[in-house]
Amino acid sequence: MEFQTLNSVKLFRPSLIRDEIYTLLRNELISGHLRPHQTLRVQDLADSLEVSKTPIHDALNRLVKDGLVESLNRGFRVKRFTKKEALDTYQVRERLEGLSASLAAQNHNEADLEELEHILSTIESCPPSDFVSHIQADLELHDTIARIANNDALKLSIAQLSNRMLGFRVVTKDENSNLITKEQHEKVIRAIAAGDAKGAEQAMTEHIRFFADLLSQRLEGATYVA
Repeated sequence: MEFQTLNSVKLFRPSLIRDEIYTLLRNELISGHLRPHQTLRVQDLADSLEVSKTPIHDALNRLVKDGLVESLNRGFRVKRFTKKEALDTYQVRERLEGLSASLAAQNHNEADLEELEHILSTIESCPPSDFVSHIQADLELHDTIARIANNDALKLSIAQLSNRMLGFRVVTKDENSNLITKEQHEKVIRAIAAGDAKGAEQAMTEHIRFFADLLSQRLEGATYVA
């Protein structure tokens, strides 16, 4: 297992090392380089990244809380989601994200709209092959809409579901879906900007449902997301 070395900064900012290792492993999960049910050995990861085992443990435990990794008696393992777990998550997220967009349409200001447009531009500038950057920018867009909605309980719930979904979003990645996502995001943002709460909710619901349907099609006949 090969990763970029973090040795050059480990002596200076230990807290940064923990965050960077967490982000690095999270990105490996998003990209699909770490596969479902793959065993993650702390010592092997520490050797690969040239760090001690402590920040590796910290990062893996954070990923356990995110629902992306499982803790075993000895070590860790990438979580393997069932098709039902994945579709159940999309079903809940569809309702929550629809509500989030609806509230954002009622609570936004001009600065919020500028931020959404900026993030949308970032998504559009991501190279089609750079799936990780695309997902990170997409998450930022949805998180920003949740912030604009101004409901802390809703924001927390969406963040938790978004993290969980990273474990199976790799199944829906391709350039065609990215183009469709662009159109759907634009529709959501237009409705928010117009103060159209119902339209924003409908546009966001359709956006989430599109990926739920895509996932279902690609997992037809399967039991697990693999």
